[in-house]
Amino acid sequence: MKRLETALAAGLLLLAAWAWPAGAAQFKADLTAVTHGVSHQGKIWVKGGLVRADLKHRPGVLILRPDQGALLMVLSRPAYYLALPLSEMPENLDAFSWPIAGETKRKLLKTLKVSGRVWQKYLVESVSGGKLRKFYIWRDKKLSLSVKMTTTDGRYRASLSNIEKGPQDEALFSPPPGHKKVTVSKLPGFDWLGGDKKP
Repeated sequence: MKRLETALAAGLLLLAAWAWPAGAAQFKADLTAVTHGVSHQGKIWVKGGLVRADLKHRPGVLILRPDQGALLMVLSRPAYYLALPLSEMPENLDAFSWPIAGETKRKLLKTLKVSGRVWQKYLVESVSGGKLRKFYIWRDKKLSLSVKMTTTDGRYRASLSNIEKGPQDEALFSPPPGHKKVTVSKLPGFDWLGGDKKP
């Protein structure tokens, strides 16, 4: 169970990046991310604030349901799912909203073309959880979507590719019928994004 709870915690960081800022957006994409030196690849589906991720070589399917106040990890053998109340979410996890929660400074560094698309790269600073945090965020101007983000120290990196916008099936964001629910009360404790003490 401890291993699954740790995977659930890591999954929350990955999925939160595209939940709160997504608004009415609906799309699917390939996801690549690195958290604390561990690489993750897989698929991600977004329907408004709902997010589903199927990560290679990771246990379960992750589903983020802000409307239900929970992050779910769905397992097939045995048929159950872990549910983490978002009230247990680390304070600094909303750092990828747009604008960023607690944002104190934003600077457009440059506009560039990537595979024929226009991206805008920003340096953003925010204060959250009593710490100053700095991010590089790339926004696709046409999609109005964050397509790549890193902490300036490189501890966390995530990017989307092969983005396909369009309606997503509601069933993707719920556990299959018959799965038993197991509630997880809290996450393993560690600092997600790093940062300096509040100035």
